[in-house]
Amino acid sequence: MVSIQFRDDEYKVERGGEVIALLPKEYALFRCLYENKNRAFSREQLLNQVWALEAPTDRTVDDHVYRLRKKLSVWGHLMTLETVRGIGYRLTVKAAEQMANPLLGDPEFMEQIQRVLTKYQQVGQGDAIRMLLEQQKMIGIEEVPFFTNYLHMIAGEFGRLVESDLPFWERAYALLHVYCQVTEDLEQALDFYERAIAAKKLPEPEHRELEILNVLDLYLWTGRATKAVERLAITHETVKKYDMEPFLTPVAITEVKVYLSAGDDEMAEAKLRESEALLEMHPYLRETGNFYITKGIWLLYRGQRREGERWIEEGFEVLERSRFVPITLRSLRYVTHYLTTKIQAPDLLARYRKREAALADRYRYKTLEPAVYRLLHQNLSP
Repeated sequence: MVSIQFRDDEYKVERGGEVIALLPKEYALFRCLYENKNRAFSREQLLNQVWALEAPTDRTVDDHVYRLRKKLSVWGHLMTLETVRGIGYRLTVKAAEQMANPLLGDPEFMEQIQRVLTKYQQVGQGDAIRMLLEQQKMIGIEEVPFFTNYLHMIAGEFGRLVESDLPFWERAYALLHVYCQVTEDLEQALDFYERAIAAKKLPEPEHRELEILNVLDLYLWTGRATKAVERLAITHETVKKYDMEPFLTPVAITEVKVYLSAGDDEMAEAKLRESEALLEMHPYLRETGNFYITKGIWLLYRGQRREGERWIEEGFEVLERSRFVPITLRSLRYVTHYLTTKIQAPDLLARYRKREAALADRYRYKTLEPAVYRLLHQNLSP
């Protein structure tokens, strides 16, 4: 199939070095059609997908399709934006003849690719994972279900995780992350996290991360700072037992927030210094953004508003480059959490609430709560 790279920050699409610049709604329309290639959509369905919070008309869709067709004409040999009589529109992507790749099916090569993908995951290079998977047939990579699923999660394509036909436990970790974003019932989210940990059915790396790191967020967001402090003993024991060096930095950053919530300012500051030292040795992009935001929260808490705002904004810029949507959303929740529990700055709270709403609109995830709840409830029953 044709492989397109999407540049969300510039509203541009690229293939083989050829770039097409689009307007924001043209970009959203094309992405919707491309991600559902060869499927016909009615005008109403496209309005719901692309203009969900607006009140446009059918003519709006027709006008955007007209302009999009003109811009995509340079790729006419690869795809066609068709009018489907009586229905609406469909993007038909033509299959490309591909030469047989001798690396396909080579177990040694696939093992090496798995290590590369895992390393990119650890250091937060979302774009690199996407590039490899989009070109997988050309470079000889067989289908990698976990990373395909993981790619949907980090790109904010949460609906595709819900609709996936993968077995529940192969996507449970991602669904738990999604539920944290689509619900305001964080007590229920914590309950699901604890049930998943107790079940011990997740793939081992995901189980460990949920147990030693992710669940700490839920303890803090539900006001259980003491529980989070107690849980740190399990976290450090597990990291040491399994030699989980890549987790040292994210754990230290999370500890800053744990001790800040627990009212232990001395330990919070010590963990801030430890995080900074670890990042100097391993300057992973995702953790750098997370650290900047955490440091910004700490500075706001200490009354250094200008510096705090600067660090937070720089952190979100770094996370945008990392292309890891879930950690951007979790970081936003942390910012608003502390602006409602530890820091009095109503104007900042309003600003970040507005940013949360904009991302909810951009990734269209708020409507997923009933479906995600149903999946988790059905499979994580007591």
